[in-house]
Amino acid sequence: MIPRADVYTAASGQAIYAGCMAPQPAWVRALPLWRWHEIPNTALSSVDPSPRPLGSTGARSKIEAYCGATLKRSGSIYILGAAGGHANYAGNEVDALRLNTAVPGWVQLRGPTYFPNVVTIAQRYLDKRPAATHTYGMTQFIESLNRMIVMCTPGPSADIGGGDDGPIQVPPPEWAALYGGDKIPATFSLDLNDWDDPDFIPPYVGPGTFTAPLCVRDPRNDDIYYSREYTGGVPWRRCFSRHGAQSHYGDGKLRRHGATGSFRARWDRSLRYLFGPRRRRTNGRRLPRNDV
Repeated sequence: MIPRADVYTAASGQAIYAGCMAPQPAWVRALPLWRWHEIPNTALSSVDPSPRPLGSTGARSKIEAYCGATLKRSGSIYILGAAGGHANYAGNEVDALRLNTAVPGWVQLRGPTYFPNVVTIAQRYLDKRPAATHTYGMTQFIESLNRMIVMCTPGPSADIGGGDDGPIQVPPPEWAALYGGDKIPATFSLDLNDWDDPDFIPPYVGPGTFTAPLCVRDPRNDDIYYSREYTGGVPWRRCFSRHGAQSHYGDGKLRRHGATGSFRARWDRSLRYLFGPRRRRTNGRRLPRNDV
Protein backbone atom coordinates (compact mmCIF):
# COMPACT_ATOMS: atom_id res chain seq x y z
CA MET A 1 0.00 0.00 0.00
CA ILE A 2 1.39 3.41 -0.99
CA PRO A 3 0.75 6.29 1.47
CA ARG A 4 -1.57 8.95 0.06
CA ALA A 5 0.60 11.71 1.47
CA ASP A 6 4.29 12.18 2.22
CA VAL A 7 3.56 13.08 5.85
CA TYR A 8 0.48 12.31 7.91
CA THR A 9 -0.45 11.74 11.56
CA ALA A 10 -1.09 8.37 13.17
CA ALA A 11 -3.79 7.80 15.79
CA SER A 12 -1.14 8.15 18.48
CA GLY A 13 -0.33 11.64 17.25
CA GLN A 14 3.08 10.61 15.94
CA ALA A 15 4.07 11.84 12.51
CA ILE A 16 4.56 9.22 9.80
CA TYR A 17 6.84 10.06 6.90
CA ALA A 18 6.22 8.16 3.66
CA GLY A 19 5.00 5.14 5.61
CA CYS A 20 7.80 5.26 8.24
CA MET A 21 7.45 6.27 11.90
CA ALA A 22 10.51 8.54 11.68
CA PRO A 23 11.81 10.87 8.99
CA GLN A 24 14.26 9.33 6.57
CA PRO A 25 17.69 10.92 6.19
CA ALA A 26 18.17 13.25 3.25
CA TRP A 27 20.51 10.82 1.49
CA VAL A 28 17.81 8.14 1.56
CA ARG A 29 15.03 10.45 0.34
CA ALA A 30 17.20 11.47 -2.61
CA LEU A 31 17.70 7.91 -3.86
CA PRO A 32 15.67 6.52 -6.76
CA LEU A 33 13.67 3.38 -6.02
CA TRP A 34 14.69 -0.13 -7.12
CA ARG A 35 18.35 0.66 -7.79
CA TRP A 36 21.57 -0.30 -6.05
CA HIS A 37 23.39 2.56 -4.39
CA GLU A 38 26.86 2.61 -2.84
CA ILE A 39 26.75 4.49 0.45
CA PRO A 40 29.83 6.76 0.65
CA ASN A 41 32.46 6.22 3.35
CA THR A 42 31.08 2.88 4.55
CA ALA A 43 33.94 0.51 3.74
CA LEU A 44 34.08 -2.21 6.39
CA SER A 45 37.86 -1.81 6.40
CA SER A 46 37.36 1.53 8.19
CA VAL A 47 36.95 -0.41 11.44
CA ASP A 48 39.68 -3.03 10.95
CA PRO A 49 41.17 -3.83 14.38
CA SER A 50 44.81 -3.27 15.24
CA PRO A 51 46.82 -5.36 15.86
CA ARG A 52 45.39 -7.56 13.12
CA PRO A 53 43.93 -10.88 14.33
CA LEU A 54 45.08 -14.16 12.81
CA GLY A 55 43.78 -15.14 9.41
CA SER A 56 44.93 -15.87 5.89
CA THR A 57 42.64 -13.32 4.23
CA GLY A 58 42.20 -10.80 7.06
CA ALA A 59 39.25 -8.74 8.21
CA ARG A 60 37.53 -8.68 4.83
CA SER A 61 36.67 -12.30 5.62
CA LYS A 62 33.93 -10.97 7.91
CA ILE A 63 31.88 -10.79 4.70
CA GLU A 64 33.79 -12.72 2.04
CA ALA A 65 34.32 -16.01 3.90
CA TYR A 66 30.72 -17.22 3.75
CA CYS A 67 29.57 -14.82 6.46
CA GLY A 68 26.46 -12.74 6.97
CA ALA A 69 25.00 -9.99 9.10
CA THR A 70 21.66 -8.95 10.55
CA LEU A 71 19.46 -5.86 10.79
CA LYS A 72 18.08 -4.33 13.94
CA ARG A 73 14.97 -2.85 12.38
CA SER A 74 14.44 -0.33 15.16
CA GLY A 75 16.94 2.33 14.19
CA SER A 76 18.01 0.49 11.00
CA ILE A 77 21.31 -0.80 12.40
CA TYR A 78 23.23 -3.38 10.36
CA ILE A 79 25.34 -5.61 12.65
CA LEU A 80 27.82 -8.44 12.28
CA GLY A 81 30.09 -10.25 14.71
CA ALA A 82 32.19 -13.38 15.31
CA ALA A 83 32.46 -13.70 11.54
CA GLY A 84 35.54 -15.09 9.83
CA GLY A 85 36.31 -18.58 8.65
CA HIS A 86 38.13 -21.76 9.52
CA ALA A 87 41.50 -20.37 8.43
CA ASN A 88 40.40 -16.98 7.12
CA TYR A 89 40.04 -14.81 10.21
CA ALA A 90 39.97 -15.23 13.98
CA GLY A 91 38.70 -11.79 15.03
CA ASN A 92 35.37 -11.89 16.87
CA GLU A 93 34.75 -8.14 17.00
CA VAL A 94 31.25 -6.72 16.57
CA ASP A 95 30.74 -3.95 14.00
CA ALA A 96 27.61 -1.88 13.36
CA LEU A 97 26.44 0.43 10.60
CA ARG A 98 23.56 2.77 11.46
CA LEU A 99 21.63 3.54 8.29
CA ASN A 100 18.92 5.89 9.53
CA THR A 101 21.30 8.78 10.11
CA ALA A 102 22.56 11.74 8.12
CA VAL A 103 26.08 10.35 7.69
CA PRO A 104 26.26 6.53 7.94
CA GLY A 105 29.51 4.99 9.09
CA TRP A 106 30.82 1.80 10.68
CA VAL A 107 31.59 1.68 14.41
CA GLN A 108 33.18 -1.11 16.40
CA LEU A 109 30.87 -2.00 19.28
CA ARG A 110 33.25 -4.53 20.79
CA GLY A 111 36.86 -5.25 19.90
CA PRO A 112 38.28 -8.72 19.22
CA THR A 113 39.43 -11.10 21.93
CA TYR A 114 43.00 -10.45 23.09
CA PHE A 115 45.33 -12.80 21.22
CA PRO A 116 46.60 -14.90 24.20
CA ASN A 117 42.96 -15.98 24.74
CA VAL A 118 42.42 -17.10 21.13
CA VAL A 119 42.34 -20.90 20.73
CA THR A 120 41.59 -23.32 17.94
CA ILE A 121 38.86 -25.95 17.55
CA ALA A 122 36.58 -24.55 20.26
CA GLN A 123 33.36 -22.57 20.14
CA ARG A 124 34.62 -20.19 22.80
CA TYR A 125 37.94 -18.44 23.26
CA LEU A 126 39.47 -18.49 26.73
CA ASP A 127 37.65 -15.26 27.67
CA LYS A 128 34.36 -17.14 26.95
CA ARG A 129 33.55 -14.94 23.96
CA PRO A 130 32.57 -16.75 20.75
CA ALA A 131 35.18 -17.97 18.31
CA ALA A 132 34.99 -16.55 14.80
CA THR A 133 34.11 -18.80 11.88
CA HIS A 134 31.79 -18.96 8.88
CA THR A 135 28.40 -17.57 9.95
CA TYR A 136 26.52 -18.15 6.66
CA GLY A 137 22.95 -16.90 7.23
CA MET A 138 22.88 -17.77 10.93
CA THR A 139 23.14 -14.18 12.23
CA GLN A 140 19.74 -12.86 13.35
CA PHE A 141 18.51 -10.05 15.60
CA ILE A 142 16.08 -10.78 18.45
CA GLU A 143 14.17 -7.53 19.03
CA SER A 144 12.52 -8.74 22.24
CA LEU A 145 15.96 -9.37 23.81
CA ASN A 146 17.78 -6.51 22.05
CA ARG A 147 20.43 -9.04 21.08
CA MET A 148 22.17 -10.35 18.00
CA ILE A 149 22.38 -14.13 17.86
CA VAL A 150 24.79 -16.26 15.84
CA MET A 151 23.55 -19.82 15.70
CA CYS A 152 26.02 -22.57 16.55
CA THR A 153 29.40 -22.42 14.83
CA PRO A 154 32.74 -24.10 15.59
CA GLY A 155 35.98 -22.18 16.03
CA PRO A 156 38.94 -21.56 13.69
CA SER A 157 41.05 -24.45 12.50
CA ALA A 158 44.56 -25.22 13.71
CA ASP A 159 46.16 -24.21 10.40
CA ILE A 160 45.05 -20.57 10.63
CA GLY A 161 47.95 -18.20 10.03
CA GLY A 162 48.70 -14.59 9.20
CA GLY A 163 47.94 -11.72 11.55
CA ASP A 164 50.31 -9.74 13.74
CA ASP A 165 50.76 -12.38 16.45
CA GLY A 166 52.23 -15.88 16.70
CA PRO A 167 50.56 -19.21 15.92
CA ILE A 168 47.22 -20.04 17.48
CA GLN A 169 47.25 -22.21 20.58
CA VAL A 170 45.36 -25.41 21.30
CA PRO A 171 42.90 -25.16 24.21
CA PRO A 172 43.38 -27.20 27.39
CA PRO A 173 41.60 -30.58 27.29
CA GLU A 174 39.00 -29.49 29.83
CA TRP A 175 38.19 -26.42 27.72
CA ALA A 176 37.82 -28.50 24.58
CA ALA A 177 35.49 -30.82 26.46
CA LEU A 178 33.26 -27.88 27.49
CA TYR A 179 33.25 -25.89 24.27
CA GLY A 180 34.13 -28.28 21.46
CA GLY A 181 31.63 -29.13 18.75
CA ASP A 182 29.16 -26.78 17.07
CA LYS A 183 25.97 -26.66 19.18
CA ILE A 184 26.29 -23.48 21.32
CA PRO A 185 24.62 -20.27 20.07
CA ALA A 186 26.32 -16.92 20.70
CA THR A 187 24.40 -13.78 21.69
CA PHE A 188 25.58 -10.17 21.82
CA SER A 189 23.67 -7.70 24.01
CA LEU A 190 23.33 -4.13 22.76
CA ASP A 191 22.40 -3.10 26.30
CA LEU A 192 25.61 -4.55 27.79
CA ASN A 193 27.69 -3.97 24.64
CA ASP A 194 29.26 -7.38 25.12
CA TRP A 195 28.83 -11.06 24.38
CA ASP A 196 26.73 -13.06 26.84
CA ASP A 197 28.02 -16.04 28.77
CA PRO A 198 27.98 -19.31 26.79
CA ASP A 199 25.05 -20.68 28.80
CA PHE A 200 22.78 -17.67 28.16
CA ILE A 201 21.02 -19.67 25.43
CA PRO A 202 20.74 -23.48 25.80
CA PRO A 203 22.63 -25.48 23.15
CA TYR A 204 21.04 -26.76 19.98
CA VAL A 205 19.96 -30.37 20.38
CA GLY A 206 19.05 -31.36 16.83
CA PRO A 207 21.00 -33.37 14.26
CA GLY A 208 23.12 -32.30 11.29
CA THR A 209 26.31 -30.35 10.64
CA PHE A 210 26.56 -26.58 10.89
CA THR A 211 27.57 -25.97 7.27
CA ALA A 212 25.25 -23.60 5.34
CA PRO A 213 22.02 -24.22 7.28
CA LEU A 214 18.71 -22.51 6.63
CA CYS A 215 17.99 -19.89 9.28
CA VAL A 216 15.18 -17.32 9.32
CA ARG A 217 13.39 -15.25 11.95
CA ASP A 218 9.66 -14.64 12.17
CA PRO A 219 9.40 -10.85 12.78
CA ARG A 220 6.04 -11.23 14.49
CA ASN A 221 7.30 -13.15 17.50
CA ASP A 222 11.11 -13.60 17.23
CA ASP A 223 10.82 -17.33 16.56
CA ILE A 224 13.88 -18.66 14.73
CA TYR A 225 13.49 -21.48 12.23
CA TYR A 226 16.76 -23.34 11.89
CA SER A 227 17.40 -26.35 9.66
CA ARG A 228 20.77 -28.04 9.32
CA GLU A 229 21.77 -30.16 6.36
CA TYR A 230 21.24 -33.92 6.54
CA THR A 231 18.18 -33.51 8.78
CA GLY A 232 15.64 -34.68 6.22
CA GLY A 233 14.43 -31.13 5.70
CA VAL A 234 12.89 -30.92 9.18
CA PRO A 235 13.44 -27.44 10.64
CA TRP A 236 13.87 -26.84 14.33
CA ARG A 237 12.18 -23.81 15.80
CA ARG A 238 13.78 -21.68 18.48
CA CYS A 239 11.16 -19.78 20.47
CA PHE A 240 12.19 -16.63 22.34
CA SER A 241 9.06 -14.58 22.84
CA ARG A 242 7.13 -17.18 24.83
CA HIS A 243 9.91 -18.28 27.17
CA GLY A 244 12.47 -15.47 27.25
CA ALA A 245 16.14 -16.20 26.85
CA GLN A 246 15.99 -19.64 28.50
CA SER A 247 13.73 -21.04 25.83
CA HIS A 248 13.28 -24.40 24.16
CA TYR A 249 13.93 -26.04 20.83
CA GLY A 250 11.16 -27.99 19.21
CA ASP A 251 10.59 -29.48 15.81
CA GLY A 252 7.67 -28.16 13.86
CA LYS A 253 5.74 -31.44 14.00
CA LEU A 254 5.09 -31.11 17.72
CA ARG A 255 1.78 -29.60 18.76
CA ARG A 256 3.00 -29.18 22.33
CA HIS A 257 6.49 -28.92 23.74
CA GLY A 258 6.48 -30.04 27.38
CA ALA A 259 4.24 -27.81 29.49
CA THR A 260 5.31 -24.57 27.86
CA GLY A 261 2.31 -24.12 25.61
CA SER A 262 1.15 -24.81 22.10
CA PHE A 263 3.45 -24.77 19.11
CA ARG A 264 1.99 -24.12 15.72
CA ALA A 265 2.25 -27.22 13.53
CA ARG A 266 1.90 -25.23 10.33
CA TRP A 267 4.16 -22.67 8.73
CA ASP A 268 2.97 -19.26 7.72
CA ARG A 269 3.11 -18.68 3.99
CA SER A 270 6.53 -17.05 3.88
CA LEU A 271 8.22 -19.89 5.79
CA ARG A 272 6.44 -22.57 3.76
CA TYR A 273 7.65 -20.84 0.63
CA LEU A 274 11.23 -20.70 1.88
CA PHE A 275 11.49 -24.36 2.84
CA GLY A 276 9.25 -25.60 0.01
CA PRO A 277 5.46 -25.96 -0.06
CA ARG A 278 5.36 -29.36 -1.74
CA ARG A 279 4.94 -32.67 0.01
CA ARG A 280 8.13 -34.37 1.08
CA ARG A 281 9.18 -37.61 2.69
CA THR A 282 10.93 -37.83 6.05
CA ASN A 283 12.16 -41.22 7.23
CA GLY A 284 9.96 -42.84 4.61
CA ARG A 285 6.81 -41.05 5.80
CA ARG A 286 4.99 -38.53 3.61
CA LEU A 287 4.13 -35.33 5.44
CA PRO A 288 0.91 -33.40 4.75
CA ARG A 289 1.36 -30.46 2.42
CA ASN A 290 1.09 -27.76 5.09
CA ASP A 291 2.98 -29.52 7.85
CA VAL A 292 6.68 -29.02 8.56
